[in-house]
Amino acid sequence: ALLCILVVLDARGQALRAAEADMARVTATVAQQAVRLLEGQALLLDLIDRAAGERDCAALRADPGFQEFMTFAERRSTLTDTAWVLDAEGFLCVASNPEKMDARSRAFREYFGAARDGAPGSYFVDRAVVGIVTGTPAFNVARRRGGARFTGVLLAAVDLPEFVAQWGETVITRPTQRVALKRLDGAPIARSWPPVVPEPDAAAEARVAGIWRSRPVGSFVGQSSFDGEARVGAWQVLPGWNV
Repeated sequence: ALLCILVVLDARGQALRAAEADMARVTATVAQQAVRLLEGQALLLDLIDRAAGERDCAALRADPGFQEFMTFAERRSTLTDTAWVLDAEGFLCVASNPEKMDARSRAFREYFGAARDGAPGSYFVDRAVVGIVTGTPAFNVARRRGGARFTGVLLAAVDLPEFVAQWGETVITRPTQRVALKRLDGAPIARSWPPVVPEPDAAAEARVAGIWRSRPVGSFVGQSSFDGEARVGAWQVLPGWNV
């Protein structure tokens, strides 16, 4: 009986180690995809910033060439739903997709305050949200506009359902497997299970944030902080991003 128990425990240990290694490979694949996507959004915002220069909203709206550039650049950017230039009050100046323009201020959005208060040229990845105009789930990458004087925000909105669908094509191999992209503060950016845009949960976000802030790469066997189930998991902090 003792020999049987030892054999079973050894087999279980081997299975768990194999599962941890598999999760680490999946996490590395997801990380590579996410870095490529975020770098692409950052490049799009850099190009828009260079094309806009120091011109104000009135000058940008009066330039049909800038509108054409915005539309062309957004369409060439992978998974970008729309790109915007916002003024210092959060109102839309120019959108890559003009029919998505409206008169409401976005100053209440988390990304606006983060970009306004951030360093010039820095990027902020927003939590998952529902688009005001489109009603489509998305997450935003924002960049401050202006140097010492804040003049607005450049924004790229990523189509969240399309982004999550890529995981299903490349890494999700089991019905029980779950993949999530989160900020280091625990805020959800994207995840492979519903709801795609979860309600903010400060306690849960702080709990998971404490896990990976101390270690950029790791794995675990135990109760998941996402759903309370017993799971084998792994995580990886993206280099150069607070994600």
